[in-house]
Amino acid sequence: MKSLHAFFIITFITVILFTYLAYELIVSQNKISTLSSKAKDESFLDIASKIRFVVNMNRLKTAGDIIYSSSDTKERLKARVTAQVIAFDPIFDENPKLKSEVNEIWKDIKNIYFLKNQVDIILTNVSTSFEVIQNLTLDSQFSVIRDSIKLIIDKKHLSNINLVILSMDNMNSEIKSSPIFKQMYHLAGLLLNAHIMETEANLLWKLKSEIIDSIQQTVNTTTLHATESGIEQVLGISQSADNSKHKIVVFVLIIGLLFTILGILLYIFVFAPIVRITNALHNIENGEENISIKKELLKEIDEIGKATTLVKNTLNNIQQQQILLETLATTDQLTGLYNRRYFFDIANKELSRVKRHHTLCSLLMLDIDHFKSINDTYGHNVGDKALKLFSHTISSLLRDNDVFARIGGEEFVILLLETNQQQAFKKGLDIIKSIEKLSINTNENGLLKFTVSIGVSALNISDTEIQCAISRADSALYRAKTQGRNQVVEYINS
Repeated sequence: MKSLHAFFIITFITVILFTYLAYELIVSQNKISTLSSKAKDESFLDIASKIRFVVNMNRLKTAGDIIYSSSDTKERLKARVTAQVIAFDPIFDENPKLKSEVNEIWKDIKNIYFLKNQVDIILTNVSTSFEVIQNLTLDSQFSVIRDSIKLIIDKKHLSNINLVILSMDNMNSEIKSSPIFKQMYHLAGLLLNAHIMETEANLLWKLKSEIIDSIQQTVNTTTLHATESGIEQVLGISQSADNSKHKIVVFVLIIGLLFTILGILLYIFVFAPIVRITNALHNIENGEENISIKKELLKEIDEIGKATTLVKNTLNNIQQQQILLETLATTDQLTGLYNRRYFFDIANKELSRVKRHHTLCSLLMLDIDHFKSINDTYGHNVGDKALKLFSHTISSLLRDNDVFARIGGEEFVILLLETNQQQAFKKGLDIIKSIEKLSINTNENGLLKFTVSIGVSALNISDTEIQCAISRADSALYRAKTQGRNQVVEYINS
């Protein structure tokens, strides 16, 4: 009996360790999933946003340089349009202070564009008017002035006009009274105005160029910090994965050892007694005399019956634990929907079927609108209620063979079998209408209503993996978000 008790104890320990191993697997998976989601949502998207900001600032500065330095009117106009498009990029809306600075830069770029165009107009008009004077025969004093003005027009050295006007002001009154002098003095005055405008444009662009450099330096610094934070999170994910791997190896070895011990005990206390009893029964059947069954054999028969019952119960427990483990490994604990890993397994198999048999299949990407605001305003308990109600409502609209999964915080995906893209679009409209009718009583803050945005795409036989269809649906989802949310958008191949 003591040996049988030892067998029971070892069996019990094995079941406990197997259960704990399942628990460790689930906890490790959730931890890695949480770290990955955080790295995606908080670090890498932030880095991408800042990089786009830096690129836009570089393009804005390049456009300003062209307007400031180019003598080609068409090139300046093209640069002005580019600067306007960049200045109104929605990426700047994320930082109101920087958006205000970019708006000021854009206004000054417009002023520089206007000043440079005015300088060109003045130079063109002066050059046209100067052609008449250039063909006249003048005495030496007027010739010197004319040549100086011509050199300024040809070389566009407007800074020299001050010296020309100064020399003209120092001439005697007789020369100043002549019509040709007055005409040249008028042209010199126009060139002086052009020089003032050009100087103003130069100073303005120098100032704005320095401001752009300062903004870029600030954003580059914050981008570096965000990148370092993202790397730390990735390292954290890797460390968590390594720790989980080590734990699993240790527990598998322990369980393997315990199963080996169980096998030995089964042979000693179950199979060996059965063999002895069987041999004794064969001897009786063959008519051998003086066959006696020892008390130990009778006791072993009783123990075998008890052990058989225990083994049966143990196997049932292990089977239940396996079912529980499989359920936990394939479903999202909060909503009861399939999780990301299981969805990708099923979806890739379905894509293979589509490619092999040319069947129809479509995919919906869903994202609850302003979900972060719901958590921030009402708390995570209300947010969890919203996720559960959202999942339950949509599940009631789907068929048994449709695959509905939660793949992120407020991100969901639905795989609709035997469904084309138009039918999937209609299903998305049904979901939109059903979610609009939902409400959650938040007590102090009244009723909470929320909406969902949906992107739709069909699976194509040209898709190499399910991620291709997901990317198309995600692109349509992004359009639904930017067009006002609470709507369904189909992916259209441009």
